Amino acid sequence: MISCLTPLKTGYTVHIYTFILMHQIMDDIPVLIKANSPMFLDQLRLFIRSQNKSYSTEKTYISWVWRFICYHNKKSPRDMNATHIEKFLTHLAVDRNVAVSTQKTALNALMFLYNQFLKVELKELDFCYAKVPRNIPVVFVHEEASEVLKIMGSPITCSYTLSLKKERVP
Repeated sequence: MISCLTPLKTGYTVHIYTFILMHQIMDDIPVLIKANSPMFLDQLRLFIRSQNKSYSTEKTYISWVWRFICYHNKKSPRDMNATHIEKFLTHLAVDRNVAVSTQKTALNALMFLYNQFLKVELKELDFCYAKVPRNIPVVFVHEEASEVLKIMGSPITCSYTLSLKKERVP
């Protein structure tokens, strides 16, 4: 494997290293796009910019639309409908096990794509929602609580120890 600092030809090492640094520094600068670009995602980028959305919103929406396109074997969104969106969002929740907020972000990106960019009104979507993780509290059964109290001593000692610990915490 060739390292990016291995000189391929004289002077290329510096250029590759400079490119890597500039890419890291210039990550928040929008990419220049020709106004007449035939590429679908470029047209979407231009539309997002015309709506005065932030660059982070643009990157997020483009990323989710690209994932949506790839999930459906690079089929054009113009040729897809609400059923395709439902399948993708269900896939995120069931197969990818994403968080609720992640699924909502994907939904917002796709709604923007269809409702505003493609001007296609979508019916109410029917998909599997991501589940909110439940934090189940740890609770002792009566026997376990009795065991703990036996080890610690009397209930008075136990409550006294807990109160001391609470007072010491800043």
